[in-house]
Amino acid sequence: MAAGRHKHGHDHLKSLQKQLRAAANFGEWLKTRGIGVRSVTWETAEDFIRRTCARAGWKPNSGSMGTFKAAVRRVVVLLGRPRRPRHRLPIPPKSHTRELAAFAEHLRRRRGVGEVTTGLYVRYVRPFLHHAFGAGPVRLKKLTSGDVERYVLDKLEHFLPQTVQSKVAGALRSYFAYKTLDNPTARPLLAAIPRLRLPRAGLSPSILTDEDLEKLWSAFDSRTPLGRLEYAIVRCLTDLGMRVGDVVCLRLDDLRWREGLIRVQNHKNMAPIWLPLPETVGNALADYLENSRPVTDSRRLFVYQRTLTSPSVCSVLAFLRNAYRRLGLYPRIRGAHILRHTAATRMRRAGVSLKEMADVLGHRSVRTTARYAQIDLPALRAVAQPWPGGRS
Repeated sequence: MAAGRHKHGHDHLKSLQKQLRAAANFGEWLKTRGIGVRSVTWETAEDFIRRTCARAGWKPNSGSMGTFKAAVRRVVVLLGRPRRPRHRLPIPPKSHTRELAAFAEHLRRRRGVGEVTTGLYVRYVRPFLHHAFGAGPVRLKKLTSGDVERYVLDKLEHFLPQTVQSKVAGALRSYFAYKTLDNPTARPLLAAIPRLRLPRAGLSPSILTDEDLEKLWSAFDSRTPLGRLEYAIVRCLTDLGMRVGDVVCLRLDDLRWREGLIRVQNHKNMAPIWLPLPETVGNALADYLENSRPVTDSRRLFVYQRTLTSPSVCSVLAFLRNAYRRLGLYPRIRGAHILRHTAATRMRRAGVSLKEMADVLGHRSVRTTARYAQIDLPALRAVAQPWPGGRS
């Protein structure tokens, strides 16, 4: 109990320190622009927030962004400015609710889109319907290509370009593609959605090296039940490139020991796949099942011995973060998705084709897989030949 209170107090202190730094940065920004205290408005604060978040590259709704926004807005309140009213969308009319429900059903049944992605698309299509039709029914004949293009481009004032491209435009593109199935009017609207020119993402400098992986695998105590469970999960992440959500949902029925296969549910696109079970993963799972998994009626593969509950995505991310810190890899290495990129890179270096990698990772497009696999630049330099006729 005392340890829990100490941890909570430590986290609270860190949050306060972040808020104080944000307030100090806001003050310095105002000073450099010659803005006096009496001239500070909500628009001034939002301009500072938008510029700083874009420069820092924070993801929308991330913890860092939330803490930063709260601190700056608190400064404006302390200066005596009235609190801004919250801008919330009104309750959508029944016609919009039915439209969004039909769209979500199409994504799930016809396209096999997972629940998380379906909810994300609906979340960004809903404000568009409100903007375009208000409380009236959805009638695409009222829209022009310019209406759609302006709506997407106007979002650049509120979101990062990457967010507008992948979420706002992506959701609308999926929605209008759905409408074209029985409404030819939607085709020009689909073509009107702009594709933003974004800088190409560079290769991630944070892919785990072979030395980093060896350290990570040795970071879990194989003498304890919890250590065996965490080690088996990490092996699934590093050797098979599985998503955390798919790992925690593994069931006993997903293992075929005689055939040497493991089934990955692939909740992102709802298309389960059977993969060969690597010896390293099989040994880790067998050690966990024989020596650590408690006797329970649950068919979940991973179960905590003390609580008889399955690990959650948050708990997996938590023990990974603790392992990175113990090994001195944090914050250069963070999160679990980097292990998926690392697995793709190792497969590429081993000579696995992009098509085979896409099958293992559960990607529908080889282009997506190509972004996951990092190029081994030192190896390329070693085999590079001098340019004919050029300087050596």
